[in-house]
Amino acid sequence: MTELEKELTELNKKQAHEIELLKEQIQMLTKRLFGTSSEKSSKVGPGQLTIFDENSPFFKKQRQLMNKPMKKK
Repeated sequence: MTELEKELTELNKKQAHEIELLKEQIQMLTKRLFGTSSEKSSKVGPGQLTIFDENSPFFKKQRQLMNKPMKKK
């Protein structure tokens, strides 16, 4: 094996190792970005409204307005 072939073989090994590391990094970042989140919704404090609470005064008022008959012109 010539000196050039040895250098190229060593370079090839280094690049293959770097490619594997980059694949692992991509996999980890993709999982972090698109994977399941460990964030949990917390309880809402007293007097604080949530946008998902259908029993909140806001949603009750919206339902009342939607069910209210329209005035005729």
